[in-house]
Amino acid sequence: SLAQLPDRAVLWRRFLLGSSRWLTWRAEHFAALNRPDRNLTLSGSGTVVGEARRVTLRGSLRADSGHFEFDQQGTLKLGDDVVVAGRPSRQASAASRERRLPVVVDFDLDMGDNLTVRGAGLDARLAGRLKVHSLPTGQVLGDGVIQTRRGTFRAYGQRLVIERGRLTFDGPIDNPALDIAAWRRNQAVEAGVEVKGPLRAPLIRVVSNPPVPESEQLAWLVLGRSAETGAQTDYAALQVAASALLGAAGGTSQQSFANMVGLDEIGVASEEGGSTQAVTLGKRLSDRIYVSYEQSLNAALAVLRLEYALTRRLSARAETGTRSGMDLFYRYSFD
Repeated sequence: SLAQLPDRAVLWRRFLLGSSRWLTWRAEHFAALNRPDRNLTLSGSGTVVGEARRVTLRGSLRADSGHFEFDQQGTLKLGDDVVVAGRPSRQASAASRERRLPVVVDFDLDMGDNLTVRGAGLDARLAGRLKVHSLPTGQVLGDGVIQTRRGTFRAYGQRLVIERGRLTFDGPIDNPALDIAAWRRNQAVEAGVEVKGPLRAPLIRVVSNPPVPESEQLAWLVLGRSAETGAQTDYAALQVAASALLGAAGGTSQQSFANMVGLDEIGVASEEGGSTQAVTLGKRLSDRIYVSYEQSLNAALAVLRLEYALTRRLSARAETGTRSGMDLFYRYSFD
């Protein structure tokens, strides 16, 4: 027990000032983080080496379990050129950290099989290995590749399935290179989103199979159909998606409310030449099933619809309520 030793501060000082000292350590299901939004349990072993007034922590760790949730809006930070009166400059802070924290870490990290991350539209399980080491200034560097497994990415009001997800670390650990592709499948024109580039300045573009013009790609991604057959509210949804793609505000209060209550669509549509107004609520249950409810505001009309994609081109739609029926749709795109 450390409490039985003469003076722990004296022992630690001797450890730092000694010519060369080392200790071994071992962790079994160690709770490194234990917050509701961020928790991490680790197992592994390594050494603690004290040499030349510096402590080096080395070892290998594997994540037994973990879950991280990040704020959608992110944390606001001051720019590098901002100076706060009464506070030391960033350069002085880095120099002081180097003087008072002579600790260097060097770890091999294994993501394990039960590490999940959620935030900024991403909901996925992580796997891979990463080598992490720090500099005397406190900067942490990473080297390795982390991949996503069984993940989804929410973009433009749609929950897309991630088919390729790689985070490549080769420098500061907070700025990996992204290579992500998420798709909306089982429709005549399959559309998706590709994200590439550094985390701090990623490049996002819409893709499709088969290739179609960009306006059509966005329509199939957001609406699941061509824009030519859409209603007036469809064009409003496309304008919101286009603004987000160009880097403007990422949505409206209407879309935010829909996400908050767990729906994919809340809108007002016009029918019969604009004489009838109806509120539409929609929810995508899977990549094949879409359920919507339409309630007229100025007429006795209430319809519940169920759409099921049989193949990429063939889909069935059933509706019941004030009017009932069933339809089959076959879509074929050509130049």
